Amino acid sequence: MKIKSIKTLLAGLLVSSVLCSGIANATVITGSFTGTDAGEGLDFQGLFDYAVNVRGPGGITIGDANFTDDNAAGVSIFAANNILNWHNASYGASADDDGLETVMRSIRWSNAGTDVVRVDLANLVIGNDYSLQLLFAENCCSRGFDVSVEGQQIVDDFAPSVQQGGIGVNSVGAFVRFDFTATDETLNIAMGGSAAGFPDNNPIINGLTLENTTQVPEPTSLAILGLGLLGLGLRKRR
Repeated sequence: MKIKSIKTLLAGLLVSSVLCSGIANATVITGSFTGTDAGEGLDFQGLFDYAVNVRGPGGITIGDANFTDDNAAGVSIFAANNILNWHNASYGASADDDGLETVMRSIRWSNAGTDVVRVDLANLVIGNDYSLQLLFAENCCSRGFDVSVEGQQIVDDFAPSVQQGGIGVNSVGAFVRFDFTATDETLNIAMGGSAAGFPDNNPIINGLTLENTTQVPEPTSLAILGLGLLGLGLRKRR
């Protein structure tokens, strides 16, 4: 078992609520991760509608998430540039850690500007709850950019190197997690803008997951509800 410093796991953690026109009940978290195990920053357990290795190959399984390449059905990514061998991550020796290292190896990126890296994820179910994870690894620069969802900024001046504890730190990655209730069938994500204090405003992205976190009633609960409705019906008939 890998032993990680609590300071590393919680460094730069930020939780806030946001209000967007195309989403509801939204909460955003920014922080760092050190691998794939529980308690190391990321969540790979659940029902994933999407798990995308940006620019890199598909066929990678991490926990319950089956990663595809970024040409998968329902995924649209716009970015002017890409780098296949961007980052040499090193999170651990497990198969899941090896898979995450592959996901973090490549990026798509664009020169500075407003919403110059865009991601659209289709086929969401209106009213369902979702958890989005955007994954980043900084291997170059003192970089900062904004992150928006449905045209509403959710993170101002996001800096992967700050979350990682430095540029080119191979054992730590950065993430933005966004929990929300869908009010639109397509989730629109955009990165760009300017970030004061960071000389490089070119946005990047390494990978992402979208988990459907809607709670489905257990069979026992459904049975109890059904019996209750039946009882009300019989009482009304009497």
